[in-house]
Amino acid sequence: MITLQRIAIILLLTCSVASAEYTMFKSRKGMLVVSNNPGLHFLLDVPGESFRPVGVNEAPYPALEADGYFLQIVPGTVAELKMSANASDRDILAAQYKYETDFQKTSPENAPMKISTLPNGKACITWSMIPNGTTHKHYFLCFRSDDRIISICAADIAEPKPTAPFQFLESIAESFFRSPNQLKVSWDEAGDFHYTK
Repeated sequence: MITLQRIAIILLLTCSVASAEYTMFKSRKGMLVVSNNPGLHFLLDVPGESFRPVGVNEAPYPALEADGYFLQIVPGTVAELKMSANASDRDILAAQYKYETDFQKTSPENAPMKISTLPNGKACITWSMIPNGTTHKHYFLCFRSDDRIISICAADIAEPKPTAPFQFLESIAESFFRSPNQLKVSWDEAGDFHYTK
């Protein structure tokens, strides 16, 4: 299982760079992440002004430095948690949190968790902690998309930051769009992106 510890360690991105799994493009809002993995076609728009690729073509998931945060997006599966596909979103997200804190040997007191609802109506779970072996605080937001759990991690790497960490993660999660088919992205003259599926 790809763990959130790896989210904090394995990292990667581009600025119109492609790998087998994803592509990233500069967008009006910041950086557009497009994943066309078999069975998992999605896009996310990461807000910000300053971006730097990390580990291009060295890891299977997108990662980048964005406005003082180190960011990675990792899609897991409900099956990896040994949960029924019929389980509620909140139960699945709570299981994801338990798996990650158990793996990190972190007590709930040191990683306070909150289950809430994004503006788009999706249930999400958030928490923060300082993982073993690092001095940087990490912020996590996870939500379910059918058979997948999308985990977004942001680590403090620089000051100042224009956006509070969970506000930053929520704005990324709010932009999530998943398609059953491969996504093709184009831009109009105003610099706005459009996608076809």
